[in-house]
Amino acid sequence: MSIKRLQIPAGLMEKLLKHEGEDVIVSSYFITKSDPQMDTKPPEYRCRPDDLTYISSWLATALFCDLQPVLLIDKMDAALVALLETRGVIVIQANLGPMSTNDERFFCYLELLETVKFGHVLFTDVSDVLFKKNPFEFPEMKKKICLGRDISSTPLVGNNGWMVNKIQRLVNLNNKLLSIDEIKNFVKSPLVNAGVIGGTLAQAKDFINDVVTFLEKCPDEGNWNMIAVNFAASKLERDSFFMGKPFTSEFKKFNYEFDGYVVHK
Repeated sequence: MSIKRLQIPAGLMEKLLKHEGEDVIVSSYFITKSDPQMDTKPPEYRCRPDDLTYISSWLATALFCDLQPVLLIDKMDAALVALLETRGVIVIQANLGPMSTNDERFFCYLELLETVKFGHVLFTDVSDVLFKKNPFEFPEMKKKICLGRDISSTPLVGNNGWMVNKIQRLVNLNNKLLSIDEIKNFVKSPLVNAGVIGGTLAQAKDFINDVVTFLEKCPDEGNWNMIAVNFAASKLERDSFFMGKPFTSEFKKFNYEFDGYVVHK
């Protein structure tokens, strides 16, 4: 990573170090750039600046489950930060680089993992994720990377037209990024979602590093994180990761009666 994105002054570092070895959930609330998926989202999921309701389900259910939230914010509204910190949220200011907000979060995640030795870590979206149970109590989390399964109607990367078109666009921009053999293997891999990623510190760090390494080879414009996350997942040994139920609900089914751990819209 060529640029530092996180601002962690001494006082905040002291607070973070108190949580070394502990399990944390991490998300981002970035508003200084437009949401790259704005046109595809209903109003309630569109990013709204300085609005606690945008993150309220994530935060409230995290606190109900006695989780430690860490929130990365790129515009520090004093009143909002004070409100969050009084509820135990660790707030870190992020200065974003040149890529989309969805891509930039992974650079921030990796920098955080390189700064603090947490126990287990769960990275999630913030506006459309809520917790039904403590995800760190899910047995597979103790030994595997845990991921959300994407749309059930397209179980493989190659089944999903949006992904195929995105890969083709990226290859057209940089034909040295993926070899023919890599593409053939990639499209046969399970389609995972970029919005829920968890595991031990070492596992999470390795996985996020693979995502960032891929993103660093991509053009700044384009919002490539879904390809990067899925490419990283395609390199995992099958017995080294878990995806879908009961860890996460079925994606885009809005199953709030789900009896698992994480609901992802």
